[in-house]
Amino acid sequence: LVLRSDAPLSETLTRLERAIAAKGYSTPDRQSPGFFRLGGNVGPDQVVVTARPYVTPGIPAGYGAMTLEFEGRVIPVPGGSEVRGIVTAPVRVSTVVFLVVALAVSLVLGLRSDGASWPSLLFLVIGSVAISFAWAWAIRHNQRMALRNAREFARIVQAVLEGR
Repeated sequence: LVLRSDAPLSETLTRLERAIAAKGYSTPDRQSPGFFRLGGNVGPDQVVVTARPYVTPGIPAGYGAMTLEFEGRVIPVPGGSEVRGIVTAPVRVSTVVFLVVALAVSLVLGLRSDGASWPSLLFLVIGSVAISFAWAWAIRHNQRMALRNAREFARIVQAVLEGR
């Protein structure tokens, strides 16, 4: 993602800092999926801007609504500055830990049942692999859905850079 600003480097960093500190909600346009609230931090070397989706201000979005994260830098260019970086939809560590613990607990409970025969052990192994693939697919699907909002995220950050 590359966004251009007519403001110098210091002013661009200040605008981003103010927008993040305000914790305000975006004003969605006609094609927008909803509201976003900016977060993150701005430093001289690195800029991290997050955008959490909301249905309405105060009500976080649900299904497939992962937080978008922009990680990049603000660099000076002739006539202003540019914000360059990558937009991702990171998976929280707590989600991965929960899924691993849930899978381990289900395996332990299955093995501690009233005697494990070969067919039940085989079912546990195949079932665990199937559940792991299903969870990985669901997480990746949610990431793809969140990244569909990257254009809206860029529009919001561009509005901040323009001072609107």
